[in-house]
Amino acid sequence: VIFRTTTFAGYIGVITGVRPGVFSISMNERYGLKGGYIGLIEWIFDINRNQSFVTFAMRDMLTTSETYDQAVKFLAEVKLTAPCYYILAGPLSKQGVIITRSRNGSDDIKPLGKDNLWFLIETNYDNWKKPPFFDDRITPCIK
Repeated sequence: VIFRTTTFAGYIGVITGVRPGVFSISMNERYGLKGGYIGLIEWIFDINRNQSFVTFAMRDMLTTSETYDQAVKFLAEVKLTAPCYYILAGPLSKQGVIITRSRNGSDDIKPLGKDNLWFLIETNYDNWKKPPFFDDRITPCIK
C-alpha cells in the first residue's frame, strides 16, 4: 500500500489522504478573485494545460513523495488550476504545515511551532489576515 484515501465512488482526485508512517494531507478551499474559474477556462480551452487540478496534485504527491519534506516541496511548487490550502502533517515533532496556495505558487507556508503555537488552524481564510467580522471561526477555535 503506497497511500490510502477516503473518497467518493467514481472520483479520481484526493481530498484527504495518508501515506502510512510518512505524512497525512487534507485540502481546504481558498476563495479569491483569481480563483479556479480562470484556471478551469484555461485548461478547457487548451490555453494552459501546464497546471494541475488541486485534488489531482494531491494524488500525484501521494504517489511520488516518499518523505514529508518532498511532499511540502511538491505542494508548494506545483502549478494549479485554483487556489487552495494544503494541510500536511508528518509523524515527527514539528512536522505540520499549512501551505496557502495561489495558482502559480505559495503565498505562505506556516509551519507548526511558528509563533510558539503547538497547533495549526485553517478556517478557509488567509492566516495572516484578520478574519471577516461575519465569520470569525479562528478566535473560538484558539480558545
